[in-house]
Amino acid sequence: NVYHVPDTVVEICEAIEVEGREVKAAFPAEFLQYVRQYSPYVHMPYGREMTIERWNVYDELYSLMQSEVLDVKEIAKVARERDCHYIIFSNTKQLQGKFRDYDYELFDEIDGYLIYEDTTKNKGV
Repeated sequence: NVYHVPDTVVEICEAIEVEGREVKAAFPAEFLQYVRQYSPYVHMPYGREMTIERWNVYDELYSLMQSEVLDVKEIAKVARERDCHYIIFSNTKQLQGKFRDYDYELFDEIDGYLIYEDTTKNKGV
């Protein structure tokens, strides 16, 4: 781990990776700078440009993911439009709605982060 990537990022990436294939996942802001360093197979619908205030970049999904209370319906809709296989967020976030109502199922929980998988996508990506 020469890049000093947090163990949580490593574990999440390894959990969602599919050998030889790319997956797309919406990560919380605190992981953006590390995911691309660790895995060439895990892509994000937004990148670290979201965390640099002076660049003044807006992204709807990133904004939804940063909310105090996650609007599940909107996140599921936009994530699916952006072809995200997974949605990842802290288990301390409050939810408005249930992901299973929008065909996202709990895939795993790692170090306090919930990983929801889009069940409408082909298994094995």
